[in-house]
Amino acid sequence: MADPAPPPQPTQCALLELPAELRNRVWSLALSRYDSAHDRERPNYVTEWDSGEELRVPGILQVCSQIRQEALPMYYATATFYLEVGESLHTSKAWVDSLGGNACYIRRLLVGGPIEKGFGGCFTLDVEISDFGVVTADFQQPARLGGYESSMLVADKVLEAVEKFFAERSRLVRRPLKSKEWTELLDLIDQQADGDEDDEEDIEEEDEEEDEQDDGEDDEEDDEED
Repeated sequence: MADPAPPPQPTQCALLELPAELRNRVWSLALSRYDSAHDRERPNYVTEWDSGEELRVPGILQVCSQIRQEALPMYYATATFYLEVGESLHTSKAWVDSLGGNACYIRRLLVGGPIEKGFGGCFTLDVEISDFGVVTADFQQPARLGGYESSMLVADKVLEAVEKFFAERSRLVRRPLKSKEWTELLDLIDQQADGDEDDEEDIEEEDEEEDEQDDGEDDEEDDEED
């Protein structure tokens, strides 16, 4: 009597042989814990000082080059990074420089640092980047991101916002700001920028009016002489 045929073995499929849609789903699930509420409170640190935190890179991104290439954009899009700036901004600029074109995937960036010397305390700016890669209006960056040069534009705008904050913070108040005051402060910065433009227009209009008056007086003097 012939031996019964062995049961069929389950079909095996290597991870990287799955369709791209399924692989993306796997990467998304593997990276989902990096977007948890806990991690949003303790985001990745890029710091000028010893903050006690290290930049955490998911293990799945270190498996092989193909997985890293496919999953890295998802990681940057879901993780929150904390950019802690000091006086030199050296580490902050070096980190943005190292991102290259990957900066266009970042969606949430917290910028923090000390208040002016002598005042004590610290500040945090919450920079949210839209799905289309445009920094929110608080940072006035109208250009679409994409690539190395654009990522540096984002860095410049973030650092510019920090500098504006330092100037306004030291001039207006000497205590930590509440969330409502953050909004008012940013609005004030925008209003001041608009006000500078209006002042220039007013000066031009006044100059034109003075020129017209001078021309009118010259005409009157000519008429009297005649």
